[in-house]
Amino acid sequence: METSTNVLAGLIVYFGAVFISLGIRFLFKIIGLWKMFSKANEKGWKALVPVYNEYILHSLVWDTKYFWIKIGATITITILEGLVSGMQTNVASSIILLMAFIFAIMVLVLNWKYAMNTAQAYGKGKWFGVGMFFVPAIFRIIIGLDSSSYQGKKRNCHF
Repeated sequence: METSTNVLAGLIVYFGAVFISLGIRFLFKIIGLWKMFSKANEKGWKALVPVYNEYILHSLVWDTKYFWIKIGATITITILEGLVSGMQTNVASSIILLMAFIFAIMVLVLNWKYAMNTAQAYGKGKWFGVGMFFVPAIFRIIIGLDSSSYQGKKRNCHF
């Protein structure tokens, strides 16, 4: 009986820590986006709406068509992985997994370009863009709270 109580206590602590860390990450994202939007003369409340906030940031730093491409590719990856989960391992499942992998690489490349464009639109360099790619919540809050200003989309922000 004591062992199950210890396991339950451990699970509560673990999930509590996960919940708190996700809450802090979400708070950083909202604060950073709110301040970034304010610098770009967008209404800050748009940072509170999931998915829409990413659409708005895409419109500020790049092009919204890439937002829709990323959404479509992510949905396609999910569908392809769902197809494979019920299949036996064979050539067809390998081809489907390869297609999902290609779409995942595409999303990764689009996210890289998005991070670079975001850094550039706020007057930051390439290394800042690297940080935006790996830990966007922290780098968004840095952009939001520092003295940088929104400089708009750059001319070379397309592929």
